[in-house]
Amino acid sequence: MMKDIYICQDGYSSYLTTELNSYNYKTIEQTSVYSLVERLRGNPPSDAVFPHYAILDAEFVESAGVNGIAGAIFDIFTARIKDKRIEERIDCRFLSPANVKSLGSRVSSVKKAFAELLKKRMSRVYKLVDFDADITKPDSDVSLNVYFTDFDKAAVGNGFVSYGQKRVADDSSAPSRSYLKIEEAYTILGIYPKDNDLVADLGAAPGGWSYSAAKRGATVYAIDNGPLKGGAKDNPNIIHRREDAFKFKDRSIERFDWLYCDMVEEPHHSFKLLQSWVESRYCKKFVVNLKFGRVNPNALLAEIRSNSGFIKSCEMLKIRHLYHDREEFTLMGVLL
Repeated sequence: MMKDIYICQDGYSSYLTTELNSYNYKTIEQTSVYSLVERLRGNPPSDAVFPHYAILDAEFVESAGVNGIAGAIFDIFTARIKDKRIEERIDCRFLSPANVKSLGSRVSSVKKAFAELLKKRMSRVYKLVDFDADITKPDSDVSLNVYFTDFDKAAVGNGFVSYGQKRVADDSSAPSRSYLKIEEAYTILGIYPKDNDLVADLGAAPGGWSYSAAKRGATVYAIDNGPLKGGAKDNPNIIHRREDAFKFKDRSIERFDWLYCDMVEEPHHSFKLLQSWVESRYCKKFVVNLKFGRVNPNALLAEIRSNSGFIKSCEMLKIRHLYHDREEFTLMGVLL
C-alpha cells in the first residue's frame, strides 16, 4: 500500500484526518500539522478541504547531520529515477512545518548539500532541477518532494498534490487582515474581479473584501451597518449601504457579478443566505466564508456536499481551508 503525507495548517489536523478517512485512507500517524495515511485504492482526492498539499508515495529517511540526511535523500531520488528517461524540468521542493523553531535553516542546509551532491554525481540531471518549484503549480512528470518532520527526519516522495493555498502579500491600505483571505481565494478560483464588475459584499465592515474588489476597478455595494475603514472608507468605487445584509436586495440590479460574504454568523445561516442568492441567480460568482467554531466542520462539509440543488447550480465549486483562514473555510464558485 502507498503511504501519503498530507500537510495542513497547524492545529487543524484532526479535521484533516477525519476528512481523509472519508476517502480511501487509513491513518498511520497524526501530528498537529500533518496526517500520514495509507492509500488503500484509487487516486488522491482533488476536492479535499483541509490539506494544503500532499507528498505521495512517501518514505521516511532519518540520519544525523546535514550531509547524512542529504545523502539519504539522494539515494532515494536516484533509485526512483534510474529507469526513467529524463529530458524535462524536475520540480524539487524542500518543505517543513512553520511551528518547529529553527527548522527552516536546517532544511536550507540540507537542500544545499543535496544540490551539491547531485551536481557532483549527476550533473546532467542537476541542470534540469528547479530547486524552488512553486507549491501551487501542477507537478512535473518527475519530481522530488521532501517534507521535514524534525531536524533529522524527513518524508521523501516523487508525487506532489497542491490544493492551492498560499500566503499572499498584504496591502497597507487594506482595513483588516480579512483582505488576505479574499486575495488568496482569487488565486484558487483562478478568477479576479475586473473593471466595471458589480460586487455585493454582505457584512462588509471594516471593508477588507470591498477594498480588494474596488482597487481592481469593480463597483462594490458594501452592505453593513458598521463603518468602513482604511482604503475602503470614502472609496469612490464603494457604495456603502447601511442595511441588514440578510435582507439586502437592490431591484435596480438584475444580477451581481460577485457575491462576497465573511460574516461572523452561525454557518448554516450564512450558507442559507448563499443558497438564496444562488437559487435566484442573483450573482454569477461567489466567495463566502463559513465559520465553524461552534459546529463540527466535517459534518458541515457533508451537509453542503449532499445539497444536490446547490451543487448542481455550480459550474465550478471549490471549498478550501485557506492559509489565511482560521476557524472557517471558504466556498468559492461560479454558477452555471
